[in-house]
Amino acid sequence: MNLRAVIKNAYQALRQNTRRSILTMLGIVIGIASVITILSLGRGFKTYTVKNLTATNEKNVAVDIVFSPSDYEQFESNKMRYFSDEDLKFIGQIEGVEKVAYVKADDKFLRIDLQAADKKISKNLGFVAGDKDAIEVGRTD
Repeated sequence: MNLRAVIKNAYQALRQNTRRSILTMLGIVIGIASVITILSLGRGFKTYTVKNLTATNEKNVAVDIVFSPSDYEQFESNKMRYFSDEDLKFIGQIEGVEKVAYVKADDKFLRIDLQAADKKISKNLGFVAGDKDAIEVGRTD
């Protein structure tokens, strides 16, 4: 067949099945738009996360792992242990890890024990240096 006959045949098929053609085009447009939206959200979240994890413009990310058990009684009875030097050496061997060290104890954390009805709840609160950003949730007093 020649090109003119193919185009004429396609045009007639579209005219005879107008509703099906419109719905098919609508489905294709919605599908492509949803894929573009998901990819954009993923890239935006990645950029936002990297920006918030890095204090500087460097590509290195510093991660502080704080071990805070929910049940201190297990440590008092020697059923569990904190991080050991062997654990730190093992973590230091992971590719991309530059430095592994214990954090010196300071006044940045406060442990609070709350008694609510018949439950005892223990929480660790972390304090950070204040900056000039406005408070997003809560109150100042």
